[in-house]
Amino acid sequence: MERLKSIRELNHSRTGKHNRQLARHFVVWPEGETMQCSEPFWDRKEATEYARTGPPGATVVCEVPFALVDTDEAARVLGMSPRYLETLRGRGGGPPFVKIGRSVRYQPEEIDKWIKARVQWITGDD
Repeated sequence: MERLKSIRELNHSRTGKHNRQLARHFVVWPEGETMQCSEPFWDRKEATEYARTGPPGATVVCEVPFALVDTDEAARVLGMSPRYLETLRGRGGGPPFVKIGRSVRYQPEEIDKWIKARVQWITGDD
């Protein structure tokens, strides 16, 4: 969660503000003692309408900016050098990436999934 927060802060500092046209909106509502969360909406008006007509107590609670980060930014979040991340990309084993022309970009959600897939509880052989 801390790394994902860092990615969000990174996106915010990179753009200077949240790009509302590329934001995902979520609706949450109480259900028993837990909170339920909707699938993301790309349009705030749709999310607001869903909250208005959906489950009791539903509200639009957050906007998560959709962004792609470059190799330097992804490496900084992962705590590794950009060169090592490029090596992983070349031989496989690194986080999934998107290629747009000659530019390489990473989706913050994929970086987070890649990190979570590597959590280990003991050292030793895999």
